[in-house]
Amino acid sequence: MMSTSGIPVRPTPRMQGFLRIGVGKLMLLSGACTVLFWAWLFHRENANSDTAVTNFNISQLNHDDSKQRLMGAENLYRVAPENLGRTVLALAGAIGDTDWKVRRAAASSMVIAIGNCAERRKGEVKEEIDLATAALLRDFHDPNAEARARVVNGIGNLQISMASSWSPPPSTPTIQLGPDAKRVLGPLRAMMKDTDARVRECAFYSYACVAHANMEEPEPILDFIENDVSPIVRTHAIHYLMRIWRAQLNLYPSIIREINRAKNNEERQEAARMLGNPELSPPTPDLLPALMKLLEIDDPTLRRYLPVPLGLLSKDAKSALPALLPLARKEIEGDSEFSAVHAMIAIDSDSSETQSLLPSLVKELRLHADDQRGNWILTVFSRFGTSARGVGPLLREDLKSPRPPVRRNAVFVLEAIGPAAKDALPDLTTLLRTENDQKMQERVQAAVMSINKQ
Repeated sequence: MMSTSGIPVRPTPRMQGFLRIGVGKLMLLSGACTVLFWAWLFHRENANSDTAVTNFNISQLNHDDSKQRLMGAENLYRVAPENLGRTVLALAGAIGDTDWKVRRAAASSMVIAIGNCAERRKGEVKEEIDLATAALLRDFHDPNAEARARVVNGIGNLQISMASSWSPPPSTPTIQLGPDAKRVLGPLRAMMKDTDARVRECAFYSYACVAHANMEEPEPILDFIENDVSPIVRTHAIHYLMRIWRAQLNLYPSIIREINRAKNNEERQEAARMLGNPELSPPTPDLLPALMKLLEIDDPTLRRYLPVPLGLLSKDAKSALPALLPLARKEIEGDSEFSAVHAMIAIDSDSSETQSLLPSLVKELRLHADDQRGNWILTVFSRFGTSARGVGPLLREDLKSPRPPVRRNAVFVLEAIGPAAKDALPDLTTLLRTENDQKMQERVQAAVMSINKQ
């Protein structure tokens, strides 16, 4: 240390103490600033617990242990909307992982994360969709069939999640799969020829999703379905078309072809169940010969569902009534649902074949007056309506039954028959005077009003 005159001066003990205290404070202040800086940095990177968890899972994707990478990929399906972009970017990279399980998990989580965030971001996920689509397309030729199936399936799930997770205002265009959704249709057609059945099935599914959303024709998928070697793939593909296109396609020819191509009961029954699907478009009259031909096959599942399309044909299927009659009688005598009975009512409730079922139905209604099967029979009579007038005398007898459920059901059927049951009015009036149950009295009054209705 120098004096003002330039002569060196030795620091006094007091000055040395002051310097030591100053340096200590400076070091303490520096340490505090460092702690505050890292705390600020941590807070910026982990503003909330969701972000902290997301950061951890993303970091796991770079772990040396494949099990840790798999755990990170599996846990990234749920993220906050503000973390979606970097999550999709990280998972897109993980689709190129050396472990097929990590690739499969990354594809699934990426699609689910976008779908979960779409509603909260009001559909503003276009960049993420484009990035995810490109990543999935790159892995279409994954050497592992399970991973390949998952990425192919992811294209369809991505489109479905967009359609179901957010409903835009009427003036807003429908969210589609990236800036050019049609770019995936060509690769999906190629995957319909994959050697693995599961991959082909996923390709059918995703093609149906994307083609329908972009108003493309379904003919390519119909052609592939017809020529696929696996009956399970063909049947599932028809299911996808049915679920996505709904009543816009006439899929009965494809279903009938699958039933006829079946090599065993399991294959035939899998296809037959589709005949009862309410999402099918109504059959056309030209299908009647093919449908009636199926009635010759002795298969309980087929005979349960086949009457459904015949009933939808209504009067165009009158020629099927003689063939349906033994099936309907078997349903009434057994414990199955009344699909053939309902079909006959829909075709012609006043035909001699359909009318011949009425006495047996009344008999069964008495036997099952207070159980679930009795409720099914009441539904049948409600479908008959006025056409059940022929059982009026039998129902009038039931109004005098000592069993309350029998009397109640008779009143219900007479109400369904309506004005055609005028002969039962005196019996109903008597029942109204003698019945003590208030709910039963209300039901009788309702039946009287229905019969007197002009």
